[in-house]
Amino acid sequence: SSTQCSRLKTVFISKQAADQRASRAGRLQNGECFRLSPRADFDQLLAELPVSEFLKSDLSYFYFYCKTIGISNVCDVDLLTVYDRNRLEQAVQLLVNLGLVNWEGELTDTGRVVSAFPLDIRLSLVLVTSFEKGFACSKEVIIIGN
Repeated sequence: SSTQCSRLKTVFISKQAADQRASRAGRLQNGECFRLSPRADFDQLLAELPVSEFLKSDLSYFYFYCKTIGISNVCDVDLLTVYDRNRLEQAVQLLVNLGLVNWEGELTDTGRVVSAFPLDIRLSLVLVTSFEKGFACSKEVIIIGN
């Protein structure tokens, strides 16, 4: 099941990135690079070039930011990297579930308040909610978000 939270995962890197990391061994002094995987894995499992970070990242912040600066149709934004439309729809669904945008894709009142904070949108929402609901834990949320 999805928690709808960002997290770091262990993933394969590209051959290009592996070779670049290997070349760093010995840059300042003699060194060696040990790959802890079979040569067959390197040859067969790793892609030649890395996948764009934009294609791997959560699009909810991108969509939310576009809305905060007044872009009405995010699909019309010209980008260097083309994203999967399903991922953008998932991002909108998440923002609707969080109460930051409505089904028409417009910012809600809560979304406008959350946009004022220089934090991840989920942490900003927790901070705003902790204050509005009187949970008396705003200090702890700020510590976690920092």
